[in-house]
Amino acid sequence: MKKTVSSILAICLLLSVVLICQVPGSIAAAGSGDPVVVEFWDPELRDDGMAAWAALIADFEAANPGIKIDRVSIPWNDENPKLQAAAAANSMPNIVHAFHTYHAGWGYQGFARPVNDLVDEFGGPDNFASGPMLRSTVDGTIYAIPFIFYPHVIHYRKDLYEKYDLSIPTTWDELYENSKVINDGESADGTYGFFVYNAGEQPYPLVNLMACNDAHAFDKDVNIIINSPETIEALTFLEKLLTVSPPGSVTRTDNSGNAFLAGEAGHFWSSTSFINMVVGEDALDKFGTFPTPVQKGEFQAFCDFGAFTITKQPEGQPEAMDFIRFFFEKENSLKFYQNFVIGLLPANKSILESDEFWSYPRIAKASDSLKSALPIADRGIGMFMDYGPNIYAAPARSANVFGKMVEYLDLEKWTPEQVVQWAENELNTIKMDVDYD
Repeated sequence: MKKTVSSILAICLLLSVVLICQVPGSIAAAGSGDPVVVEFWDPELRDDGMAAWAALIADFEAANPGIKIDRVSIPWNDENPKLQAAAAANSMPNIVHAFHTYHAGWGYQGFARPVNDLVDEFGGPDNFASGPMLRSTVDGTIYAIPFIFYPHVIHYRKDLYEKYDLSIPTTWDELYENSKVINDGESADGTYGFFVYNAGEQPYPLVNLMACNDAHAFDKDVNIIINSPETIEALTFLEKLLTVSPPGSVTRTDNSGNAFLAGEAGHFWSSTSFINMVVGEDALDKFGTFPTPVQKGEFQAFCDFGAFTITKQPEGQPEAMDFIRFFFEKENSLKFYQNFVIGLLPANKSILESDEFWSYPRIAKASDSLKSALPIADRGIGMFMDYGPNIYAAPARSANVFGKMVEYLDLEKWTPEQVVQWAENELNTIKMDVDYD
């Protein structure tokens, strides 16, 4: 009898060991006392942004004691090369938030887990801003979940418009004339007509002008079409704006928002997130926004967005998915967006279209400027992927093709025709390198 009991106990012990080994991460970790660590790479460094993430993560960890979120701050321009290195070492993070161009690129490379199943849980693709969702999807497979978008607009000095009796421009010519009036009247005191900023993979002036003039790097079939009359027109107009921009603005590496707030220009291009700085300075009465005038075509400016890529790193992947699910629960999302960086708008429509978001005091005070940019979510372009993702967009952005175009135009004094010829050759080289690999 003792032998039989001992045998049964041994079998039970063996079965319990087998079952524990088969338990998913968080439950097994709870038993061992060690939480599962989910590594989350995120570039947000603004105070409001970091505080919102800290609060969300604390709430998640309180509700999920077997999981720890390790949020790692990675500078915007470092994320793609660091992920390439991490993938080669088989040590990718679990979640990455980066420039919009890279998310689909990581799908092409096989780094990203398809997330159609999660998107369906969150209401399906139609519950997200259409532009960001389009540029996260490759042949029907969704490789990232958009959670914020930030349309690009022209920020301007309301007080100078009032001083010189200027109207909001509806054409490029009117935009230049307004900039010239301010430049003629104020540049002697250090305020120029238009701040043309280009540093740090942020060639926004050229990208926005191309978007509003039906100029594209690639067509719908991913043929290179950057050498076009429309791109030349955009560069030619940019040349005019450079004549009323602070000297050396193209190579400036300081914060363009701070320079604009300090009074260096009457206009500059940036995303709606600049409004967060304006609210912080209590200066909504001094600064306003308007959309870039559209010359021709179906698009309206550049619309960047942030998304969650869940990598194929197996350890911690189920827990990473749980964190994303927690984020998109309405109560959690609403609290996050209400306290996040103003101007980084919710990409999920259940929040974007809710009264609870727009009536929140810190959002409500800036709502007029923010709502004026909402159409760009559907009509905005993506950098090198105006018509949707393509395999060349990420390497083209990494090569800073648009930024170099502006540098050659301004610093080397190339003609617009020379610039587009160089850009065409550069994109052909990138395309051949990618196709060869």
